[in-house]
Amino acid sequence: MTCTFATPRRASSRRPARLIFAAALPLALLVSSGWGFQDEEAPPANLQGIIPEYVPDGLTEDDFASLEGNWAEWSQSTAAIVAEFYEGDNAGQPETLERLKVKLGTLEKALESPQYRSIHPQLSNLYGKLSRRVAVADAILATLAVDPETARAARVEATYENVGGALAQLKSDLRRVSNGYKWLPFVKADELSAIVRSGDTSPEAQAVLADVHRKIATRGAIDNEAQREFLGRPAFVELEHALADALAAMTLSIGDDYEATLRDHAGRLVEAIEIYEEEGSGPAAADVREAYNALRGVALDGGAAISEAMRAHYYNYNIRIIATEGLMRRFIEETRLESSWINERVTEAHVTGYQCTNARVSIDLKPSSNSALFDITLSGTVSSNATGSTSQARVHIVGNHYFTANKEVRFDGKKFFTRPSRVGVSANNRAVGATTKFSGVPLLGHIADDIAFNEASKRMPEANSATAGKIYSQVRRQLDSEVDGQFDSAAMKLESDFYGPLRENGLYPDAVHLSSGSSYVLARGRIMNPAELGGQLPAPHAAPPSRGLLVEIHESMLNNAADRMEFAGKTMTEEEVRAKLQEKFRAIVGRDLDLPEPSPPGEGEEPQNATLVFDEVDPVRFDVDGDTVTIIIRAGLRREGRDDIPTQIITVPLMFSVDGDQIVMDRGNVGVRPVERPSSVAEQVARANVMRSNIQRALVSRTFDSTLDLEIEGKQLKLYVREIAANDGWLTIGAQ
Repeated sequence: MTCTFATPRRASSRRPARLIFAAALPLALLVSSGWGFQDEEAPPANLQGIIPEYVPDGLTEDDFASLEGNWAEWSQSTAAIVAEFYEGDNAGQPETLERLKVKLGTLEKALESPQYRSIHPQLSNLYGKLSRRVAVADAILATLAVDPETARAARVEATYENVGGALAQLKSDLRRVSNGYKWLPFVKADELSAIVRSGDTSPEAQAVLADVHRKIATRGAIDNEAQREFLGRPAFVELEHALADALAAMTLSIGDDYEATLRDHAGRLVEAIEIYEEEGSGPAAADVREAYNALRGVALDGGAAISEAMRAHYYNYNIRIIATEGLMRRFIEETRLESSWINERVTEAHVTGYQCTNARVSIDLKPSSNSALFDITLSGTVSSNATGSTSQARVHIVGNHYFTANKEVRFDGKKFFTRPSRVGVSANNRAVGATTKFSGVPLLGHIADDIAFNEASKRMPEANSATAGKIYSQVRRQLDSEVDGQFDSAAMKLESDFYGPLRENGLYPDAVHLSSGSSYVLARGRIMNPAELGGQLPAPHAAPPSRGLLVEIHESMLNNAADRMEFAGKTMTEEEVRAKLQEKFRAIVGRDLDLPEPSPPGEGEEPQNATLVFDEVDPVRFDVDGDTVTIIIRAGLRREGRDDIPTQIITVPLMFSVDGDQIVMDRGNVGVRPVERPSSVAEQVARANVMRSNIQRALVSRTFDSTLDLEIEGKQLKLYVREIAANDGWLTIGAQ
């Protein structure tokens, strides 16, 4: 049976959960069973019955019509291809999907070009909505086209790697136990290692795997209690599971209804995704995850193709911060001017005088795919003016020395790792005069001074070497000491002031990833639990300002964070809501949230002594699209001396813009609709007016200072917000 979309605009329907087909046969069949597939060549896979029979919102002809002028013809042709893919006589054909990929390539190039910055919002909206559908559709086609034998080989290879890893872990565990090595023959360690290395899948190899699996899995039947407990160690259990997966991969068979089953699960996933795209609700996100896991459970490739698409577009990071090298230099760069007296003995001479050091500290970013990698650089000059005295003469020496030093630092998001400094020195001492005890004596004094000067000049290479050595050791010691100390302190401060509060408030990211290029650092994080979804790949965009910062926040991060605010099912006054928001913000950020006071009641309005009753599901959600951040509140109202208002769905659209040194927040029209149908229209109108009045007083249009005050290691810096955009789920804030 295939999955079809009977209603063109269905958005919130739910299908009952279906059984997830078993992936392995009983152990009794492990050796004898195999793969079954039809000999007849199947027609090329298509997506009919899997994708909806209507064009999704955001990709309609009207949506593409937002591109005008030079883009008008392109948008019309692209809209036609999208309609053909979903609604045409040959809907869901791979050929049409390939044409859409070409259109996506055009959008990517345009988004990366500053030439089209003015229409970036329209381009990014279309790109994001289209790229997600294309990626999922392409992955489903790849899943449908998987060859059974190819899939079997790939799955076996992957499970054999796990068996090898589990066996290595068991050996390591047994080495820590007295006489632990005696258990290796019990699990046939040598035979398992040979099978894994060779990739042997013969019946004899399967029999070995099945025998070892049986011995560990049936440990409960062993009379000796100590042996039972020992075989229950995590390392044995891990090997047991790895062996079961390998046996299942080798013996999994498919029936004649495999393709129909696979298409049905693919249709369920696409339907769940379309509902989530429209609603963005918590239950819709959970449905996507359930459908995705079900599809992976039946797919021959273990869901490899669809997993890649889902990770990119629904399980991705939901906060991104791009800091440019120019911005980081504003924090790091520093010029130091130091002077000191010279009073030391060098070989047989006593040297006195003074020296001045002029040094510049900076940062140099380096490409890295798995960390923020950079050098702390130190460069400068040392100028000296000294006199070297011996019993025979006094020599006046001028020095002009140059040094450069680089200390590599790597940051993985939690800890800093440093390497010893690399220092280069160029020393240049020059003798400019000499005097002796004969100076001033006619003829003899001049000759004695020349001899002393020439002798000192001959020794300049030796003096330069000694000077270079001293500068090298001093610069390296100072740079290593300062940088190591500062970044050790920074790591502790990061944990105590940032990650600690996030953990306490349930906002600690489940995934963090840093990377760097030659001119930027990209930090990505994700807040997501097993029932939630994450972000998607943001649309390509031009580079941020050379001395600026770009912050991208996905609506999934806002929604997942809102769920952790613990409003669900709570009954709270407006003042209690404000106090809770202040408390959470202060705990996480360390300062108060600038919340505006509610506006007073309008003329003819009476103050409402009302209490909000938040819904158990999705009490607060966010939708970011079309240059608007919409707050969606599901709550009712408890009123003293009046009838309570049941749960309503309240939408509050907020539009942000930058006007000079001010951020302007305009509130649009507040929408109110009931969760359950009221007894009369008039009753609902009255309820909606009350709810709307309360929300409009609490959330008013206002302006904010666009200045951001940043402080790092006591150094303060002002940034100015220059851009705020809300498109295709991403709220983007650019500052410089």
